[in-house]
Amino acid sequence: MKSPRLAGTAPSAGSSSTPAIGCWRMPAASSWCRRRSPMPCSSARSRSNPSKAASANARPRERTSMTSSKNLAGSERAAAEALIWLDGRVVAAAEATVPVLTHSLHYGSAVFEGIRVYDGRIFENEAHMQRLLQSARLLGYELPYTVGDLCGAAERLLAEMGLRDAYIRPLAWRGSEDIDITGANTQPRVMIAAWAWPNYYGGSDAEPSVRLTRAPWVRPAPDMIPLQSKASGHYVAATLNRQYAKQKGFSDCIVLDAQGRVVEATVANIFLVKRGRLVTPKPDGCLDGITRQRVLALAREAGIEAEVTDIYLDDVANADEVFLTGTAVEVMPVVQVDEHAFAIGPVTRTLRAAYDVLTGKRPA
Repeated sequence: MKSPRLAGTAPSAGSSSTPAIGCWRMPAASSWCRRRSPMPCSSARSRSNPSKAASANARPRERTSMTSSKNLAGSERAAAEALIWLDGRVVAAAEATVPVLTHSLHYGSAVFEGIRVYDGRIFENEAHMQRLLQSARLLGYELPYTVGDLCGAAERLLAEMGLRDAYIRPLAWRGSEDIDITGANTQPRVMIAAWAWPNYYGGSDAEPSVRLTRAPWVRPAPDMIPLQSKASGHYVAATLNRQYAKQKGFSDCIVLDAQGRVVEATVANIFLVKRGRLVTPKPDGCLDGITRQRVLALAREAGIEAEVTDIYLDDVANADEVFLTGTAVEVMPVVQVDEHAFAIGPVTRTLRAAYDVLTGKRPA
């Protein structure tokens, strides 16, 4: 099978040539419809719909300001007052340092989580800490803490910092005792950080939305790396893809695998809605997100039919609604994917409202 990349470097955002996997160019309808798809294909409809095309070409107010240093720290004073839970102790952030010969710094074997805090309540704390432990196991090392230990550490840090609406970042890594690539003689270390959390993509919380473009870098195959480990090394492509999206004026990227299947956004799972039915990719090519699992459960409770199957770009083009899910983005409507525009529809709004009730952001 020919490689989906024609060169080892990503295309520049300002290039006039069309990259191999860069800007999404709509081919003829027959080529978009040649794959068996979970949705009826009607590419001609999406191209001939003037209101959809006009909406796609009109650039809405951009909401792509990511968590800047101001968002993360707030100010120099906030940074100075930041605390870190490190190997069982809460210390000042300035004291939480690691040696330059740390194994995971060289080989990308750190594992991490992102956890939200709503009005002082850590949401899905246990599920995230369980996945942190499993992520390390998948990379061949065992953390010296239980799920209960780590949950308690996060609660302690949150209380000492006095945060109410926040983001928690646990991180574990192989230490500096052995620089050999096997890391056999390293000692695992763990830290937990926390900071106040704004809207992930910026803008208003009233009804935020995002715009996506096709990613220049594809997701690795599941037999190449353990995709269900939330490992730092897996996020190199995500970083490059997000940079590419920002350079093009988009919020994020829609990511494919080497077979051309849609698998995710850079750090979020993706859902489509067609005729009131949810469709989402199989989690064999992406992380099976905790928020993804909760949204599927909420859909079942709401009587919304859901299918987990292969998805292709023609399915995206012909969807009625598109949204992302993740700890940071929660349930995030997508209003544009390259030249295709989408309304924020009733299924997206229903599931977003149900998720807000689940997290405690709104009353039941």
